[in-house]
Amino acid sequence: MGCFQEIRRGESYKLNTNLCVSVSILGFFLTLGIGIFISSVAYLHKFDRDCGSSSPEILKQSVSGDCTSQASPVVSSTSRPTGNQGFSPWKVFGKSQYLHVKKRIKWLDAQIECLELGAKLAEIETLEENIFLKTMARENSYGNTFIGGTDAYSQHRWRWSTTFKAVTYTDWAPNKPDLSGGDECMSLSSTFDMSWDDIYCERHQAFMCERLIV
Repeated sequence: MGCFQEIRRGESYKLNTNLCVSVSILGFFLTLGIGIFISSVAYLHKFDRDCGSSSPEILKQSVSGDCTSQASPVVSSTSRPTGNQGFSPWKVFGKSQYLHVKKRIKWLDAQIECLELGAKLAEIETLEENIFLKTMARENSYGNTFIGGTDAYSQHRWRWSTTFKAVTYTDWAPNKPDLSGGDECMSLSSTFDMSWDDIYCERHQAFMCERLIV
């Protein structure tokens, strides 16, 4: 019967507030738990890739820095594109720096690559920021590019993956998101002149990192 259950009292109806409060609290902790779980998976995946295992002993070594010789190298912000693994230099807009990486990997792996650079997949919150990143993506011509939006937490409710904030400003391509249920990650689409598309998270493509200027 749902949260807003009605109970007849003569000619009036009464809202079952206790049930509403319980459902709201349950929903909050469920969303929080999913977010923590996804973040944990990302970090465990990083440790597994860097140290060759996700066993407790290897994780301990990774945290202490004993397996740094196996870790992926950190990319210099002044480097230039080189072949299929290239990337553009960091570019500044507002209070953030952005790095467009040509390397084609899955969405979760892209988030991890950004984390290794002290960054995150780009989270676009204004028209001006969107124009800047679309222009940057067009100039680099790396094709479809992952950014940080996802509806994996709650289907058809798009959020930015590191802050869990609802996506308010949008630039979806025509007929997007397509609500297919399987396309849970956000991308700048070369098919739609770098407007937004919802795509399969396991697809391999370029990605855009963002980090605050400190």
